[in-house]
Amino acid sequence: MRVFKFGGASIKNADAIRNVAEIVTNYKNGKLVLVVSALGKTTNALEEIADAIYNKEAELSAERIDALKAGHFAILDELFEDKQHIAFRDLEQFFERLMDIQRFYTLKNITIDAGYDYLYDQIVSFGELMSTNMVSHYLRHRSLPVYWLDVRTVLKTDSRYREGGVNWEVTEQLIQAKLQPLIDSQLVITQGFLGSTVENHTTTLGREGSDYTAAIMAYCLDAEELVIWKDVPGVLNADPRLFPDARLLKKISYSEAVELAYYGATVIHPKTIKPLQNKNITLRVRSFIYPTDEGTIVSTATGHDHEIPSIIYKQNQALLTLGTKDFSFIIEENLSHIFRLFADFGVKVGMMQATAINFTVCIDHDKAKLPSLIKTLEQDYRVESQENLQLVTIRHFDADTLKQALKGRDPIISQEGKVMARYVVG
Repeated sequence: MRVFKFGGASIKNADAIRNVAEIVTNYKNGKLVLVVSALGKTTNALEEIADAIYNKEAELSAERIDALKAGHFAILDELFEDKQHIAFRDLEQFFERLMDIQRFYTLKNITIDAGYDYLYDQIVSFGELMSTNMVSHYLRHRSLPVYWLDVRTVLKTDSRYREGGVNWEVTEQLIQAKLQPLIDSQLVITQGFLGSTVENHTTTLGREGSDYTAAIMAYCLDAEELVIWKDVPGVLNADPRLFPDARLLKKISYSEAVELAYYGATVIHPKTIKPLQNKNITLRVRSFIYPTDEGTIVSTATGHDHEIPSIIYKQNQALLTLGTKDFSFIIEENLSHIFRLFADFGVKVGMMQATAINFTVCIDHDKAKLPSLIKTLEQDYRVESQENLQLVTIRHFDADTLKQALKGRDPIISQEGKVMARYVVG
């Protein structure tokens, strides 16, 4: 029993989808569940559509939907000679539903009472629904027995839109009841990133959440292995776009993978590891470009973790320095209040330092949340902010790696421990 996860880069065009079909065909005799992301940069495009709809920019949102539609249909045109194939009708219906939402919110005087995050999830979810439908039709075209599953019928979350919390008990019951009878005879394909509330309102699990979906599936189905197919050879010790000599980490532990993911390594979603570790399910990160290569194995073994230093750059960071207005000490009561506000605003903290009168914290710069957060903090604190920063993390560092990672830049703040060094740089 395996779960395969294919991200947007692996299905970005017709040739890529054909390549996925070739990989899947090699495993057609086993029990297999495919978790698939949206095509290419579709999520980014849908985010822009959601912004335009929320701002009631009817013409702009319609133009962006048309552009997205043209790109998706162009891929179908390459995949199917028969232009009457049901895949074309299905895709048209998805776009008709998307346009219905666009017209409802932009052409009528409708207030989105549930807020932007709710609208975001309803719009952005179309990416995965459309991509999996397209891929499932192509796999059937290649004579593979495929069942298309709407993941929202089995993956249940709370009502935290854009960051849904999984209801594990209900989700595990639903996945086992729905999928166990299918996987002996059919390849199941479903969406990453998506879920729904018990009232069946669509939710998402956070950006890049398809890895997490795949881990949830693996956990609930007691899979032997989860394979995440990427456009890189596996988990590398640095971003190859920034460090051309980046090295492959052939074997790492669950705990090392958690650390790398938490601090910004984009190859694995931070939430992916826990459900796998809980049931000792092996994770492999492999290349869909070179599908016979072994890639990276993530398991319980820790013996190889320290062998190669890893450099992680986390972009688009903001640094907030908070102090009390009367220059009294920052004490536990202040910190409790500050972190409660961070939680209320859904802000992710990457690094923090405290002095007697100041508290400095590095956070993800979310343009929709940061101005409101600062305004709220300013009611009780002095607030200084810096934006457009990077958070640099080096695991198992040495002098040469530190020099390579910082590239001559002076850190704004720094932290160095036995295993890890961290810096905020401009």
